[in-house]
Amino acid sequence: MIDVDRVEVATLSIGDELEVEVTDSLDRTDFVRYAGASGDFNPLHVDEVYARNAGYDSVVGHGMLVCGYVSQVVSGWLGIQFISTLDVRFVSKARPGDAVIVRCEVVSCELRDDETVTDVAVEAVDRTGRTLAEGNVTVLAD
Repeated sequence: MIDVDRVEVATLSIGDELEVEVTDSLDRTDFVRYAGASGDFNPLHVDEVYARNAGYDSVVGHGMLVCGYVSQVVSGWLGIQFISTLDVRFVSKARPGDAVIVRCEVVSCELRDDETVTDVAVEAVDRTGRTLAEGNVTVLAD
């Protein structure tokens, strides 16, 4: 599990940020483990020769592996019980050797029907700043 300091959702303000380096270097073993856990054995993720023949430099990571890192950071920071939605769009493929850094920023907070609704922009990037995934989390608190 990723270690993140939990915040009180009710204290969040627009502009609050969190940045966590989840891993400093993905490797092929991470991709194989994820393939086994998810059942997604697409050869682009696990077969070097296949990936090269498909036009890639090497195998590529599962988009849902990156999404899993994002969800671990967000749920650790905000508390899974407060998360209403997590929408993520895959932008670039993770490659062996990539770091995965998850960034979160509160972009809105408003009261709706006696409930505080907070929107948090999320992004997973590599060390060069290349976006791997981006999206939004909606957090609800009484």
